[in-house]
Amino acid sequence: AGYDPRGMADFFERLQKSTALYENNAPVYLRTHPLTTERISDMQGRAQGTAYRQVRDSLDFYMVRAKLRTLEYAPQDALAEFEMQLRERRFTHESAVWYGMARAQLRLGRLSEAEKSLANAKKLAPPDPMMDVLAAEIRLAEKDVAAATHIYREAYKRYPNNEAIALGLIGALEQLGQNEAALQIIEARLRSSGARDPKLFKLQAHAYAALGKPVQSRRATAESYVLNGQTQAAVEQLELAQREAKNFYDQSMIDTRLKTLRGQLIEERKSAGQSPF
Repeated sequence: AGYDPRGMADFFERLQKSTALYENNAPVYLRTHPLTTERISDMQGRAQGTAYRQVRDSLDFYMVRAKLRTLEYAPQDALAEFEMQLRERRFTHESAVWYGMARAQLRLGRLSEAEKSLANAKKLAPPDPMMDVLAAEIRLAEKDVAAATHIYREAYKRYPNNEAIALGLIGALEQLGQNEAALQIIEARLRSSGARDPKLFKLQAHAYAALGKPVQSRRATAESYVLNGQTQAAVEQLELAQREAKNFYDQSMIDTRLKTLRGQLIEERKSAGQSPF
């Protein structure tokens, strides 16, 4: 498939080091699937059985790295580094450097420069959803929500499974007050893929609130809390929704979910050595 067979062992070794300080507070998945030295050694042994070949990192890898650089460092420092890379011709993918420059310029509010840098990036690379997202973000920074929505909508047609584009389109539609359209996309994604992204539920909660549907808004907010590991806050949201629910269907759905989450909360407290009540 073109992936580096040694990459999995390297990834899990870094993950093991980064989670070494969790001790008894590790996430549930890491407690049930511990990253033992034996497991990592087994991965390394399997990889040794494959013929070695140099695997070149993809353009997306370099674009993600450039984006992270603009978030990790002061934008002016990131911009200076990208300018140096271009000046000295030190890069693997020139388009990724221009992309990083555009992101740094966006953070600095230099929007016309960001547009030009992004245009340079697009000239040097095939179409990419990350560039579409950045183009829309520049339009949003210019307060042109309609133009941003158009970019997101066209990109969504090309990349219907891209999470960043879907979330961007939903958010832009909500800014335009098109909450019903936003909900259609949200609910379609939840039905088709079972997407479990807290941002998606947060956007759903916002759309329902804007439409004057507080019960549905609280239920969506509760799910976003669950996915962020805030079970207690989720239970509180559902208890509020329970008081506001006016029909039997809503009451039944809320009661069922509350029962599940209260049980989950008890187990979480037991695992943490706390009183379950």
